Amino acid sequence: MHQQICKETWIVKFTDYKKMNGIFIPTRNEAFWRLEGKDFCYARFNLLDIEYDVPFQYYSSN
Repeated sequence: MHQQICKETWIVKFTDYKKMNGIFIPTRNEAFWRLEGKDFCYARFNLLDIEYDVPFQYYSSN
């Protein structure tokens, strides 16, 4: 039994840029597969908080 492996196009959309810790970053992100000319949403992310260069594990305040 042989399976055909196909490479598919991935699209990531970054939106809703906000300034966090002095840096503008996208706080909304969506990942899509483009299959047969149509986009299918695979994942959605909303960034609420971020820390940079912290030498210990991050714990959310939520």
